[in-house]
Amino acid sequence: MLPRSKSMQSRLRTLFAGIVFTVTVAILATGGAHPVQARSLHLVDQPPLMSGLTALPQSGSLFFVSNRNGSQEIYRHDFPGGAVKQITNVGAGAMESFPSASPDGKQVCFESHRTGNFEIFCTDRDGNNPTNLTNDPGDDGMPRFSPDGTQIAYHRRAAGEANFQIWVMNADGSNKRQLTFENAYMGEPFWFPNGTKLVFDGDKPDRNLLMINLDGSGLTVINNKPGEQRRPSVSPDGMYIYYDSSESGVFQIYRMLFDGSNQTALTSSGQNFLPQVSPDGTLVAFMSTRDGGDQEIYLSNIDGSGQTRLTSSVGVDVLPSWANPLPVCAPETLTVPFVNGPNGVTSQKVYGVVDVGGGRIGGGVELPPGGGIGTPPVTADGGDPRTAAATPAATTLTLTVSGSGHAAGTASSDAFYIYTNAQGGAVTPQHYTVYYNWVLWINGQHVESLIPGGQVPAYRADHTYTFQVSVPTGRLSFGVGDIAVGDNSGSYTVAISGECDSVDTSNNDDLFGYGYELWTDPVAPRAVADLKLGLTVHRQGGKDPLQGVEVYFYDGDPSSGGKLIQANTIPMLEVLDASASTFASFSSIPTQGKHVLCAVIDPNNRVPEGIETNNTVCREVDVLAPAADMIAPRVDNFKINNGAASVSDRGVSLSVSVSDTPAPSTNVQAVFFVEYVYNQANVFWEPVQTSNWLAYSGTPSTYAWQLSAGSGMKFIQAWARDQAGNISRYPYKAYINLVLPSEQVELNGTRSYRYFLRQGEQLTARLEPVSGDPDLYIWTPNTNEPPYVSNLRTGVDARTFVAEQDGVYQVEVYGYSAASYNLTVTTPGSLASLVATEGGIDPTKSLRSRPVVAVASQPGDQFVMPDFTPVANNNNMVYLPLIVR
Repeated sequence: MLPRSKSMQSRLRTLFAGIVFTVTVAILATGGAHPVQARSLHLVDQPPLMSGLTALPQSGSLFFVSNRNGSQEIYRHDFPGGAVKQITNVGAGAMESFPSASPDGKQVCFESHRTGNFEIFCTDRDGNNPTNLTNDPGDDGMPRFSPDGTQIAYHRRAAGEANFQIWVMNADGSNKRQLTFENAYMGEPFWFPNGTKLVFDGDKPDRNLLMINLDGSGLTVINNKPGEQRRPSVSPDGMYIYYDSSESGVFQIYRMLFDGSNQTALTSSGQNFLPQVSPDGTLVAFMSTRDGGDQEIYLSNIDGSGQTRLTSSVGVDVLPSWANPLPVCAPETLTVPFVNGPNGVTSQKVYGVVDVGGGRIGGGVELPPGGGIGTPPVTADGGDPRTAAATPAATTLTLTVSGSGHAAGTASSDAFYIYTNAQGGAVTPQHYTVYYNWVLWINGQHVESLIPGGQVPAYRADHTYTFQVSVPTGRLSFGVGDIAVGDNSGSYTVAISGECDSVDTSNNDDLFGYGYELWTDPVAPRAVADLKLGLTVHRQGGKDPLQGVEVYFYDGDPSSGGKLIQANTIPMLEVLDASASTFASFSSIPTQGKHVLCAVIDPNNRVPEGIETNNTVCREVDVLAPAADMIAPRVDNFKINNGAASVSDRGVSLSVSVSDTPAPSTNVQAVFFVEYVYNQANVFWEPVQTSNWLAYSGTPSTYAWQLSAGSGMKFIQAWARDQAGNISRYPYKAYINLVLPSEQVELNGTRSYRYFLRQGEQLTARLEPVSGDPDLYIWTPNTNEPPYVSNLRTGVDARTFVAEQDGVYQVEVYGYSAASYNLTVTTPGSLASLVATEGGIDPTKSLRSRPVVAVASQPGDQFVMPDFTPVANNNNMVYLPLIVR
């Protein structure tokens, strides 16, 4: 491997160089009478330590770079079994490096010097069909697919420029856009799993880790430590950041929590670089010099235990990058009876239609008897495989045909017809001698008709036939036929299996919870007192409602002898993005101090889930000693910017009034704030920043607050604590809209804003696109009413209306394409008539059927407060990385 440094050739640096990735919190100044204390937020518990290496993956691959055959090429190690395939074969002088697989496992992109400068090439997973995505005179490299596979982050040094900068482009190479504009090296980007942020390393001021939003805002140094911190990698759940660092004088692999805390070295032997977490979050691949200085690839558990050598070749094996397994279409079946026809006349039927790439068999139309053997039919859904455009063959499907067939001893036999919209395509029947007639048509061309030896052989008594067909992405139509010399009765079933472009995941269920939603009532529990322990359970995916989902509650970690407190059930969880809460009751906790309390969702595995490893939720609870005052204080009023509907600046004031009665109250001591935003990717209200406990001086008290970045509605909860340590049972919630002068929205992304209107009041929303195509939706409090919509492809979208009832009206900017926009919302009060506005409806666009977040949806009433610590007055606030699953 050639050295890499900041010129493209020197930028390669030796593969002995380290890779560091860190998430720290950004500390920004605020003003106001009371300080907001910076604090970190741990929202997910660390997994238990493992001993020994966990089982190797049973599917998927690991791409890497090796010079084992004399030139620096891309290779693929497949699981299970460990078969290794060379993907590129440029030959002498090759400099292929830094592979990155697409999320569907079908494509790999990498940087290559085959054109004389560094460009980003992509091929299929076997190295075929190379495409240059960048193709410019500068140097481009370090590609990384976004979690949804639609974009690629990379670093680029334009021709004539001194430094690399972070860029993003669409996965097809279009829409290239620069994110950083620093007078220093910026490179080696990695995506956060929710696709809204990138982490990378850069010389700001030395080699450190940085973070930036996808719109180019919020550039922040997140790890500034001695030595070099480089090449970050984020775990699939967004919980950990892995990196390599020369902090100790020798490059080692480090791990930290997403908030920058708990920085821990995971390796110590030799030099170790480039940690990459497996897609299932169980293993880390990295490269090491520990065995005689020759760089090889190693695996470990995610906590660094069980370090095991994976590769052992002449030369070096470096730069590992995981790939998901190829999706496989689950077999689907249809049963279609034959049509009885006159003796000697073929009866045939279109058996069905499979959309290769969708993993389904659908359609199916019965044709009248006759027409001759192998006449290509028109399918039920209007597709005609005889005239469809040809596309390259891409997928091999296995067809198994079985059924009752004809009565034994008849002269007739089984016949099958396959029609596809691709030219060519190899078809290999595995039972040549058992067909009377087997016919294949491709694009209306008679490709093959098989009558072995011109004689009628004995048909298969079990009427079961298996063959394979290579087909393109698109429509494939199947037919079954009958020569009809004798018995025409019978029915057949066709089962289809094979690789496909995508898999129907609508039934993928997942139940999960978060530590901060493992709540207690009272919030500050006391020894020898009644206590409720509850959990909000979330559900994503699924096709049918779930009834009676079990949740077991434990005093202590159940994996290490925790005591079962109580089992309870959630009566109903609806389809897709649902959540509900259940609880258990303690008679008492006997001792004060720290207790680990846990909840296990679906402990008996009655719900088939795509992920079974996220069903246990634990957190530490501080149980207080008994006290005379056990009555919690109450937040009586809470306002953001004195109740304003919107602000255009992130700096706001929080005004809160708290009472603590009746006797024997001990007076209010402190307040605590949590800010939430709605996470569209993970479909829940996400806490993004908190205060610490802030001294409360009187009613009301005012505090300065800096809203989190990005337009949209911001919910803030206010909690209170008294001198005895009691915490308010519920928060007071308020929201405000941050409407920035200019904002961005991603493809299929949404920005949401809420306004409370009285009946008769008017709202006007004007959405002016700067680039792309944003659409305007306004949802009303009446869930049975359609939204107000303006979705023109060009020009301004706008709507004006008068509220028909009191309630919350939600304005949503939807990204029909990725777009930048200016939004103006005015609520001037009661007006007698509407004003003509711009905007309109594009009849060629499909309208959204529901808002991205329900108009009545709010953050829950549970949150885990930090331990109380007196705070010094200062003006700091913490901004936390978004939580991702």
